[in-house]
Amino acid sequence: MQPGAVAAVEVTFQNAFTLASFHRGGSLDAQASGGSTPYANYVYGVYAGSAGMSLSQALQGANLYASIFASYGPNVPLDPNYTSTPAANVAIITAGFNAQQNGTVCHK
Repeated sequence: MQPGAVAAVEVTFQNAFTLASFHRGGSLDAQASGGSTPYANYVYGVYAGSAGMSLSQALQGANLYASIFASYGPNVPLDPNYTSTPAANVAIITAGFNAQQNGTVCHK
């Protein structure tokens, strides 16, 4: 493996470890400190974008987490592509990710 590839693998593992802190009650869970569910999803999107993940990777990670740990009532519409995640969560994660990519996180 070439040195650049080793560094990329190290960054991937660091990001995966950090992403685990976004779980409910984790150190990066915005809801644990009084934030709303939409805000927590937005923050996750911002982090994923700043960590160098693609939007698809961020949403796949959220969907994997939801498929294992979350349950939603029958009246919660799930996203057609990320079928374990509410459509509203996908939209908010996307908004946070895009705000980070566009440099508009701290703007109204």
